[in-house]
Amino acid sequence: MSDDCKYCADFIRKGLEKVPHFEEVCAILRLDPKKRKDQSEIVHALTSIGQFGTIRLARKYPFVTDEAQFQMVARTALEFYWLVLDERSEIVRRETEVKMAERERERKAEEEAVEREVARRMQEIREKWPQAA
Repeated sequence: MSDDCKYCADFIRKGLEKVPHFEEVCAILRLDPKKRKDQSEIVHALTSIGQFGTIRLARKYPFVTDEAQFQMVARTALEFYWLVLDERSEIVRRETEVKMAERERERKAEEEAVEREVARRMQEIREKWPQAA
């Protein structure tokens, strides 16, 4: 995730709604989901922990030493990672539908333009050579 994470605010909002202990885990990692500047870092941190497991948690956040907190962060990160994967697939699906609809409109417009051009040329031919019609 980069600092310009387009969907971070949505991911954070859904994390707060759907992922148990989300806000508590953010606090353990010394991040605040309500601060816009932390949102990209939260998404990156939790998805990388969710994807790569406790080794990523131990390396990136060595100050999380309490076993119960460590386990809670690992579990919450995994659930958040799954949520982000689901959301991303939904985003890709929606964006693909929009692009496909746009391409279909372009195709129809081009087809109509070709039909108009053929009709125009046929009219020209009829006007030039009335006996051919």
